[in-house]
Amino acid sequence: MQVSAENIFEAVASKIENQCRLPAEHLKSVKSRALAIGALSKHFSLLEVECLIRQFYVLLGQESKLARPIPGMDKLEFVFVLHAIFGMDNKMMIDRIFAILDQNKDGFIGVEEWVESLGVFLRGDLDEKSNHAYQVYDLNSDKCISKDEMFFLLKKGETIKSKSDEDLEDVLNMTFKDIDHDHDGLLTYTHFQKLVRKDMMYLEAFGKCLPDPFAVTAFERHLAELNCKSIYTRASVITQFCLFLLS
Repeated sequence: MQVSAENIFEAVASKIENQCRLPAEHLKSVKSRALAIGALSKHFSLLEVECLIRQFYVLLGQESKLARPIPGMDKLEFVFVLHAIFGMDNKMMIDRIFAILDQNKDGFIGVEEWVESLGVFLRGDLDEKSNHAYQVYDLNSDKCISKDEMFFLLKKGETIKSKSDEDLEDVLNMTFKDIDHDHDGLLTYTHFQKLVRKDMMYLEAFGKCLPDPFAVTAFERHLAELNCKSIYTRASVITQFCLFLLS
């Protein structure tokens, strides 16, 4: 049975509500990590970071282990999440995204890396998204994209998969005439950034490396709902405590 993003969001919301009944040390651990991660996040409020941490544990089926760190999302879990929630299904692109986001190269996307990546996916500005896309396309991480890398990306991509190598070479040659201003056969980040600012089509010209806009909207709505539930839960706890003091 195919799992939809809506099904996942419903399950996550339900399990996060159950987390509120966990022992106090679990909740204290989450808040402590939210403070640490939130201090480095410019895209999310502290409460949103806390919700994303809880969500992360639920997605991995580790919701009862909030009190301690876990390795994170392995590649198979990451592929599932990007496909089911964000509508991304190009394996090569997802492999590249995983490699970029796994900053400490331990084979997992940790919770800090997860929150940071969501910041770019959901609320990143054009420069942040350009930087993300460029890193994904820079296959050998040498700070420039060669013509060979472009050919490989287009060959393995979704949009012009049916073209022959000769046709693809022609398309690439025509494209390079417009973008290779130095005539060195390389696309630097500065040139790529200028292209994207001129036409956002270039952002995913070599492959889908960002979530579907509709998926982003759905995720934001889900996060807002989790946020409201967290506020309600906190208010309920505070109210009960105040009533206890007054009794």
